[in-house]
Amino acid sequence: MTQLLLDKRLRAASRVCPALRGVLGVRLASIFAEYAHSRPAGGDALVDALGFLRWLRANTGDLPDDLRVAAVELRLRAGPGVVLAWLPSERGLLAGIRLPMTRRPRFAHACLGERGG
Repeated sequence: MTQLLLDKRLRAASRVCPALRGVLGVRLASIFAEYAHSRPAGGDALVDALGFLRWLRANTGDLPDDLRVAAVELRLRAGPGVVLAWLPSERGLLAGIRLPMTRRPRFAHACLGERGG
């Protein structure tokens, strides 16, 4: 894969999921390159960003809460449905729902205990 195509994929994925840059910072480019070399480009930035988050979780064993929230948002942008995510540092459950014929998902967050405990 050429560096130009890799940079284009990274920019597109970062545009649809700004949390990637916020959480991974300067490490994003090298980590994304590992992912991109193992996955062919599909042309859809949303699908690529979701694929990267799945790959990241599979290869690191976990995702920070900010990236878990981003994954829920991306999955709901892809289409109607209900998505749940456990947020370990918050000790809470995030629920997102997007109904058919709506553009914006709705979110609810429930903490199950005190933070950091």
